[in-house]
Amino acid sequence: MQFKIQNLFSSKLNFLCLFFAISSITAIGQGLRTYATEAGLNFGTMATIQQFRPNPKGYKDTLSTQFNMTFPGNELKFKNVEKERGVFNFAYSDSVIAFAEAHGMKSRGHCLIWHSFSQNPAWLTDRWYGTNPWSRAELLSIMKTHITSVVSHYKGRISEWDVINEGIGIGDGHPNGLRKSPWQSIIGDDYIDSAFVYAHRADPTAYLYFNEYGGEGAIASEYAKRDTVYNLAKRLLARGIPIHGIGFEAHFGNYVNTGAISANMKKLGELGLRVSITELDMMNTTNLPNNWKNLMNACLENYNCTSFVTWGIDDKTSWMGSDCGCLIWDSTFVRKSAVYKVLSDAMKAANPNISAQRKAFAAQLPYPQTPLPKAATPTINYCQGETAVPLSVVGSKLRWYSTLTGNVYDLFAPTPSTKDVGTKSYFVSQTISGLESQRVEIKITVTAPTTWYQDLDGDGKGDQMVKLVACAQPTGYVKEASTGINDISSDNNLNVYPLPFKESVMIRLNNGDNQIVGVRILNLSGVTVEQNDEVNKSFISVGAGLSKGVYIALITTSNKTYSTRIVKL
Repeated sequence: MQFKIQNLFSSKLNFLCLFFAISSITAIGQGLRTYATEAGLNFGTMATIQQFRPNPKGYKDTLSTQFNMTFPGNELKFKNVEKERGVFNFAYSDSVIAFAEAHGMKSRGHCLIWHSFSQNPAWLTDRWYGTNPWSRAELLSIMKTHITSVVSHYKGRISEWDVINEGIGIGDGHPNGLRKSPWQSIIGDDYIDSAFVYAHRADPTAYLYFNEYGGEGAIASEYAKRDTVYNLAKRLLARGIPIHGIGFEAHFGNYVNTGAISANMKKLGELGLRVSITELDMMNTTNLPNNWKNLMNACLENYNCTSFVTWGIDDKTSWMGSDCGCLIWDSTFVRKSAVYKVLSDAMKAANPNISAQRKAFAAQLPYPQTPLPKAATPTINYCQGETAVPLSVVGSKLRWYSTLTGNVYDLFAPTPSTKDVGTKSYFVSQTISGLESQRVEIKITVTAPTTWYQDLDGDGKGDQMVKLVACAQPTGYVKEASTGINDISSDNNLNVYPLPFKESVMIRLNNGDNQIVGVRILNLSGVTVEQNDEVNKSFISVGAGLSKGVYIALITTSNKTYSTRIVKL
């Protein structure tokens, strides 16, 4: 009997231990992370190095049970990750990303390019100004190497990147509102284009953001910056630059006009852009929990608001100071019950239809879905005197054809020079994808032992030249990315509208040419994805069946073939 009683007691004790363990797991599981995941929202925070490494009691447990996204706060900034040129330090960041992966969390990357002197290494900033500043080519090369190295290191592991951080400076006097940083001053406005393209090449699966403070439009004084960010994003999309979202830093005071923020999110969503709240903290949190509730509701009512991220967990380590009261946990690492409750209530009450729409939107691959510009190799061959002559000589002009763009190019003036340029390499510049100026090397066998060359832009620098060299084999397509990304306009002989487009795009001839007889749409790999033959109209609507992305449209008339870039959102 005594044995049976002890056995029964032991069984009950085991049952109670199991019950409390399950209850504990359930309690942890039903936290903010669970509700955010159900709403299709990335609810995240930055992992501070001074907490993550020593792991004070409960820190990593709170990180993994209350959030479904985390990332290293400052350690991926230029100064910390590349203190010496070409030498990268990923040790701490690797540990955070590995932790996130082990706990089923997503990660952000913050940030790739920023103007701040304090967040860039001395070897870089020492030549931003002064008597020996970087040249455009040098700084582009530095930027390309940095972005490619960092993003490639985390390819497939970091889901979204802040590519450009705080690139707007309304008071700097730039006509488009850009900040006159060394990046902009030395490289030019297209440093932004180049940065996004380099990042997309390094990881075509990552979502790329322009991150800005004050771009939220939370108060009237920020409306000019809000509109500037919107207009910049629209221009980037029209040029086919792979930007996928806008980051709202969201460093807020006591007052937040969340209605204006929600309207801004919706407007950006109409461009097909995501919105992430990226660095959230709010002053006087304890006394103003409704600011958190209203901001969360603004995010949840817009399907394109996909991430809601705080700049740390608790007040003790806040960059604003422990007395700011800016975060969800207090300076003793006790969560603020009022703030926690309004956030959990808001997420639990999220509209299921909008949540489903958010999940479907978030699942879309970043466009373009192929690394840029990765075009198929065009046929660029001409061999004088050989039996197979695919092209022709018109007068003294060499004429060749690009199978990718459908364009015919005349490379030589009526009287080509016969000056021997020896073994020096020359290139002809051609826009292949509409996103980058490609340099295509042409070597062509001729009958006479003479090297011909033609300076296409007349500057004598050799940057836009083509050569014919004796006894060389036909070859072609040499990429050269160091020239940056050009802003290429559409063909002036066409009216193409609306651009970018959502449903379909209208293409109309405006130069008195004959009727359109055919239209072919190619993706950036050179593959035909839509074709319309025997149109016989002066205008045509195309693109209705295309997925979101960037394409080249070839419009054929009885006289020639025109090409233009189109972008579908």
